[in-house]
Amino acid sequence: MKKILSLLVLTLCAALLCAAPASGQAKQAKIQTRKVRLSDFPTKTTKVVLAGGELFDNALKEEMARRWLASPYEFCSVDEYEALKGSSDYYFLIPVSTRTRKEAEPGILTLTLLKGGKEKDDDPEKVGFDVISIPCAALEAPSGREFVYLSAFLDIIQRFVGEAMTSDRVSYGGLATYSRKLLRDGDRTVYLSKDDLASSVRQEASPTGNGIRIVEEEEADQVFLDGTEGAMVSYVVAPSQPQKGSVCYKMLISADTHELCYFEKAPVKNEASVGYLPFDLKIISLQRKK
Repeated sequence: MKKILSLLVLTLCAALLCAAPASGQAKQAKIQTRKVRLSDFPTKTTKVVLAGGELFDNALKEEMARRWLASPYEFCSVDEYEALKGSSDYYFLIPVSTRTRKEAEPGILTLTLLKGGKEKDDDPEKVGFDVISIPCAALEAPSGREFVYLSAFLDIIQRFVGEAMTSDRVSYGGLATYSRKLLRDGDRTVYLSKDDLASSVRQEASPTGNGIRIVEEEEADQVFLDGTEGAMVSYVVAPSQPQKGSVCYKMLISADTHELCYFEKAPVKNEASVGYLPFDLKIISLQRKK
């Protein structure tokens, strides 16, 4: 009898030991990657939060009506956003005053897409997260160019989410991973606004070469507004008064397709380092030769 009881105890212990890893694996299998969690984006309502000021909000309304096709959307106030942001039933597109960890004050306005959800929960699938943020303008004294490129910002966000739904490399990598696809097309012309060059290199930069043209800001913006075929136009976002920890965002956007061709985030040491540096011009030139 004692032998039988001993065998039963050993058998039960073995069963429990085998069951524990299986249970853990089942719980782990429930954790889904961002790619999977974004799969409901086309069917969930995106709440567009009007929080960017009257001019920006009005422009956002107009461009949403013209450009947004990726999901159903509704406009909402900041108060409505605060009440609903914990719900996983919604995505939120919201202008955000952004600062780096080292900055004392926000310096950049970004347009950010969020998946609604709780800040913390035992079930990770109920936790919200930032899907993508694209820098739009300096928070103080913006140039006004953000209104020219707002349509492209919306198209870039929509295209990014579409690719993030099928690729964890994109969904976790962000805009830096997603960009730089069209630089290798030698038939395209890069239009760099002279004002987008760092002041430390503005006088030294060659006006043309290897499909790169350095032009006045008005010409660069008009090339974009005309949707010029095969043109990539520069756009730079940085705080109007850089502080310790500030960063500068450098972009090239396709005028005809609104694709993000180049995206670089760099620390700002001083005002003279804001904009395209020789390093950026070298990268663009090397990429175009491949």
